[in-house]
Amino acid sequence: MAFRKKAEKATDASRADVKPQQQQASLEPRFTKAALLGSRRYGASKDLISVLVGDEERCGHEEVERRIQAFIKKEAD
Repeated sequence: MAFRKKAEKATDASRADVKPQQQQASLEPRFTKAALLGSRRYGASKDLISVLVGDEERCGHEEVERRIQAFIKKEAD
C-alpha cells in the first residue's frame, strides 16, 4: 500500500510540469502554410493566414484560430 502511494505521488509530480495545453497541442495535426491556404476551412481568412503564419512554419487548427482571434481583437482595441 505504501509503495502504491509513493508511485502515485511520483506520477502526479511528473504531470505537474506538463500543462494540459502542451500535451494536447502535441497531439494536434500540424499543417504547412500552403496547406492551410488551400483548405476550404480558411477560405475567408486566406489573407490573414498569409500574414500570421510563417512560410516554413507548421500550425494546428487551434493555433491558427487563436492567432486569427488575437489579430481581430487587437484590431478592435
